Order: sequence, then structure tokens, then C-alpha cells
Amino acid sequence: MKQVISIMRYIILSDGSKAGEQNDESQEAGRRRIKADDMYILKEDLKLNDWQYYQRKFLPYEIKLKLSRQRIEEWYENWGGDVYLSYSGGLDSTVLLHMIRQYLGDRVPAVFSNTGLEFPEIIRFARKARGDFVEIYPKDRKGNRISYRDVILK
Repeated sequence: MKQVISIMRYIILSDGSKAGEQNDESQEAGRRRIKADDMYILKEDLKLNDWQYYQRKFLPYEIKLKLSRQRIEEWYENWGGDVYLSYSGGLDSTVLLHMIRQYLGDRVPAVFSNTGLEFPEIIRFARKARGDFVEIYPKDRKGNRISYRDVILK
């Protein structure tokens, strides 16, 4: 099964709090698991204290690039290259795609889900993505393409 990389604003802990929030359980969170996209990570594997999450936004740009590169390479290696990028054609996923292409080349597929609700300009832009690009869309049971509206009504 391929694993997806996505940009997350915060990580939800198993007790429902956000990473960095203080509560009674977070003091004893030595081996508590953190859920991130069907993948469980031990808190100590993140190697950052709560205050370090907040401090990251003030790091110099070059350091942020190095941290991002390290995270992308670790993600790729951890899953043995069996990964893809969920690509929307928006700002965040375009920047992430650029970084993946820069660090890993064209071998990571950019998967674009065309629901039929995207602006035509976004669809045209997404289809110009460099490297391995896959466009998916809703289909009925016979394999015919259908609209998002049809998906909801059926």
C-alpha cells in the first residue's frame, strides 16, 4: 500500500489534543502514539519538544529547507520508495511537489483527484506537473467516469 505525504498544520494526539498543547496526559506521554494518516509514530521518534514546534516558524529559511529535505528523504526511505504525493495543484502541494522533484527526481507519482469541481485553470495547471503524474476521477460500477454530483446522489 502506498503511503501519502501531506502537509499537516498540527498533529492530533491519541487523546484528541493537538501536539504542543499541555494537559495532564502530555506530561506522561513517553510512549503514547500519535496518529498521522493511518500511520502511528511514537512521540519520542519525533525528536522535538513541545516548545520546539512553536519555535520552528522563527527558524531561518535555509534551516527550514534542510528540515524539509530531511523529512522528505526519511519518508521516502521509510516506505521503500512505495509512496505518492496527493497533488491538488494548489500552492502547498505545488511547493511540496517541487521539493520532491528536486530531492528525489521524477519517480514519486503526483496523484491528482479530479472531482469535476476544480476550476478549469487548476486542472490545466495540475496536468502540467513534471515527472510521474496520475489523474484519478470518480467512476461508476461499470468503470465509466461520473460527476461528483452523481457520486453524492447514488
